[in-house]
Amino acid sequence: MSTHFDLHCRDCDEGCGFWINHGSDRLVRLWEHAAAWARMPPSLLEADLEMRLLGDEAGGLRSLPAFAAKHLEHDVLPRDEYGRWLDQCTEYLSCPCGAKQRCEQAHGHDPPCVPSVTTEASSLRYAIDKAWCLGVDPDGKGDLSYAEAVLRLGQLVATDRRDRDAS
Repeated sequence: MSTHFDLHCRDCDEGCGFWINHGSDRLVRLWEHAAAWARMPPSLLEADLEMRLLGDEAGGLRSLPAFAAKHLEHDVLPRDEYGRWLDQCTEYLSCPCGAKQRCEQAHGHDPPCVPSVTTEASSLRYAIDKAWCLGVDPDGKGDLSYAEAVLRLGQLVATDRRDRDAS
């Protein structure tokens, strides 16, 4: 199975623009020299040069100097196309209905794995998925259809966005 990686800043939630299949190790080695990339003069990038990292399908190497200059002191790691960080656990938690949630803990953590429940909205979504596949109402207020649960989740996400925008 193919898995494409990009260098991504956790602090700013920005990617560099790589699209490299199974190339996380190359991106790690490249980022080890981020300070040198950050000092590359812009005039060199404006020249008619072709810079490419073997296996990169998107040409992210051209944007690396600017990315490095902006994110040099930030938490930058390869992240795959599915949103998993290189230092993140690779296990998935399965529900009886077949739905899967990725463990969000650090690679090599002590058991058990924990699903990606990082916000109230994702926590509700996980509870809804689990309750729906098991035929249970997550809040105990009676039968809750999947459509009603998704509507409640949408309302919660909209509220979260308004609160975030207000702050």
